[in-house]
Amino acid sequence: MPRFIEPMLATPAARPFDDPEWLFEVKWDGHRVQAHVRQPESGPGRIDLVTRRNKAVPKAFSIFSGPDPWIDAREAIVDAEVVGVDDRGIPSFGLLQEHLHQSPTEAASPLVLQAFDLLYLDGRSLLDEPLRRRRALLAERLLEHPRVRFSDHFEGRGIAMYDAAVEQGLEGLIAKRADSRYRPGKRSSDWLKLKVRADQEFLVCGWLAESTGSGSLGSLALCVHSDDGLVYVGNVGSGFTDPMRSALVRRLRDLEVDEPTVTGVPPAVISRWTRPELVVRCEFAEWTTDGRLRHAVFKGIDEEAVAAEIVREEPQSRRANTRAEGDLMAELRSLGPSGEWTFAGRELTLTNLDKVMFPATETHPDFTKRDLVAYYAAVAPVLTRHLEGRPVNLHRFPNGVARPGFWHKAVPRHTPEWIRRWHRPDVAPDETQFYFVADEPATIVWLANYGAIELHPWTSTTEHPYRPSYALIDIDPGTTTTWDEVLILARLYRTALDHLGVQGFPKVTGKRGIQIWVPVHGDVTFDDTRLWVEGLSRMVGDAVPDLVSWSWQVRDRGGKARLDFTQNAINKTLVAPYSVRATPTGAVSAPITWDEFDDPDLRPDRWTLASLPMRLDEVGDLFAEIVNTKQELPGYF
Repeated sequence: MPRFIEPMLATPAARPFDDPEWLFEVKWDGHRVQAHVRQPESGPGRIDLVTRRNKAVPKAFSIFSGPDPWIDAREAIVDAEVVGVDDRGIPSFGLLQEHLHQSPTEAASPLVLQAFDLLYLDGRSLLDEPLRRRRALLAERLLEHPRVRFSDHFEGRGIAMYDAAVEQGLEGLIAKRADSRYRPGKRSSDWLKLKVRADQEFLVCGWLAESTGSGSLGSLALCVHSDDGLVYVGNVGSGFTDPMRSALVRRLRDLEVDEPTVTGVPPAVISRWTRPELVVRCEFAEWTTDGRLRHAVFKGIDEEAVAAEIVREEPQSRRANTRAEGDLMAELRSLGPSGEWTFAGRELTLTNLDKVMFPATETHPDFTKRDLVAYYAAVAPVLTRHLEGRPVNLHRFPNGVARPGFWHKAVPRHTPEWIRRWHRPDVAPDETQFYFVADEPATIVWLANYGAIELHPWTSTTEHPYRPSYALIDIDPGTTTTWDEVLILARLYRTALDHLGVQGFPKVTGKRGIQIWVPVHGDVTFDDTRLWVEGLSRMVGDAVPDLVSWSWQVRDRGGKARLDFTQNAINKTLVAPYSVRATPTGAVSAPITWDEFDDPDLRPDRWTLASLPMRLDEVGDLFAEIVNTKQELPGYF
């Protein structure tokens, strides 16, 4: 059993939504903990709690530790939250703060442990299991206990649950994708926090004494980190109890300095400056247009927060799948031809937004770089799930698809420092050393502004570059291959995979073909996936020999299709799902269902950068399960 698993984190979201693929839980407004359960077959067992940073919990939490079991397991790791509950059953962060340092008997009455995830159980890691499965196991294994509860959820009904949270005075909701795996230490868009009233952590940069001259605390001056250094965001003067005021003054006196630590502070809001090390949590009504807090209320001290990580939280604008493309376009149009744009918490310099990237055709008007950037910004929260942790090769067309493009791998020197890159350790000095890794939505938008129309991720990850995550099937049409013949080949693969009990994920390429990604698990090499796909493909080809050629050179294929298995190699790539293609129409490589092979309207370039966001809203991410599917490939053919 692991000694500790870094908690998965939620991304702020702006407003609630309904979606049958999502679970909605109460946001408990407490202290995140991790419970480690060890119950040997003989002898006393033990349950130990640690904080979200793997430190000792306050002594008040010991009522949930010790030999008294509240879960049926020999070994387990449970993700949970300790909550203070008032007489009405409503969570109260202030009540929790009051009891943190009291003895367990004094603290027992208001404290409850809300268990919401199961990460390890009886010798098996559950991190790659879908959330729905992890929670079902947790609910099944929890025992009756007066102070431990299963944090229940509602499926799909986010808006109604949010309204109920408002009515009951709750802090908000946590929305979680039902099929998502647990991503230790990641702030993922698979988990979203929807707050009834905004709150976050702030640094204290100074304080103001009460006007009575008593020396008691009047208000705290708050700041956050930004690209320009520390920024003052306002004062908080309400929400303090008398004991908390006294405790804060003692802490602040130890941090006092003579010189200001923040610039741009209005006169008379700070009487004593402090080193910006103390982190407090406040709720507030809104941010003003000049970046100040309105109606802030103190909630407590966050002893575990890292001061250097305190920044202004920027909620996602819409639902989990995409940001509203209309909202994005309105923001981008306001920039003019070029400008600075804040997206997903990053400041981006966008240039030449009026440049035509896809000249008008009979079916669509000009698509400019602004259209390309808006598209990639809209789908970025989904696309990052399929690019995360992988080197990516770019097909760049800085002057649009009417001019020749080129392949680009190396990270240029002017790339912002916040964009992740991976150093490939096994290459010669004259080969590409550093590759892009598109781990966050803002990176994808930066690449679009850089003229990267197509994104081609590696089959393997930076952590295991010689171990593929997928076996790739590529139906590459010949010059005389018809679309109906491509569908014949695709249906044969569908039948073969179904017969073998192997799950594959199909998508149209946005050009003429179809690809099928087969997730693999275990100690699999590129030789393994290449041989397996070759064996499967030759069986499919043998069924329709008149449609397939195995010749390497295009001129030798007689216009027939090639079932290409050679892409199963390190640094060989296929275009990413949801990537735009360098075609006249701005077509997109779009995931499809197996049943859509029988749809008479299906075409390989059916969806474009103009229509794909609407499809994504309608059907969701059809590749969502691929990141959680772990399967062994049957033997070679």
